[in-house]
Amino acid sequence: MKKTKSILWGGNPFVEIRPASSDGRCKLRLVTLVGREKLDNGKYKQIRRYETTPLYLWNKSNLSSFEREHNRTVKEAAKKLREKRERELQTMKNGYEFVEDRKKVNFFEWFEDYIADYDKADKRVMEMALKRFKSFISSSKKYDMFKDTINPDQITEELISGFVARLKKDCRGTGAASVYKRFKKAVKYATKKHIFLSNPVMAFP
Repeated sequence: MKKTKSILWGGNPFVEIRPASSDGRCKLRLVTLVGREKLDNGKYKQIRRYETTPLYLWNKSNLSSFEREHNRTVKEAAKKLREKRERELQTMKNGYEFVEDRKKVNFFEWFEDYIADYDKADKRVMEMALKRFKSFISSSKKYDMFKDTINPDQITEELISGFVARLKKDCRGTGAASVYKRFKKAVKYATKKHIFLSNPVMAFP
C-alpha cells in the first residue's frame, strides 16, 4: 500500500484523507478549525469540528483505469464540497444573525437569557439542564477554567460526551435523558441563531 499525504485540499475547512482500510480505501472528511482549548498544563489544543463524507480514494500500488478515474472524480467532488462549506462559513460571517466574534459570547449568560424568554411547560427542567451543565463544568478538573465563562467554540463533542456521562451518573431513572433533551433543545436553537458554528450535541446513548 503506498503512502499518501493526509490533507487533500487545504484551507478552512480542509479535506483530510483518513488511513487506508484493508481493501485500500481511504475515506475523506472535512475538518474545520474553530478555536483553541486551554489544557490543565497551560498549553492550548486546537479545537476542530469534523464532518464525515461518503467520499473515498483508492490507495494501492497498482490502480486500475477505473480506480484512477474514480480518484480523479472524487478529488474534484471533495474540492467542490470544501469550497461550498467555505462559502457557507463566509455567508454566516456576513449574515445578519451571525455572531461576529463567538469568543465574546458567554454561553452561560446566553442560556440564562434563553430560559428567561422560555414559556413552555418544561421550563423547570430547562433550568435544571443549565444548572447541571454549570455543575459539570465547575467540578471538572479538565473544564473548571470555564466555570465562569465558556464560549460556544469551547463546547466540543468531547466536552458534551463528558457531560452526558456525568448526567447518567448523577441522575436517577430517566432524569438524565430528560435533562439532556432540554440541553440539546437549547443548543439546537443556539445553532440556528449561529451562536454555534455547528451543533456539537449528540444523540443520548
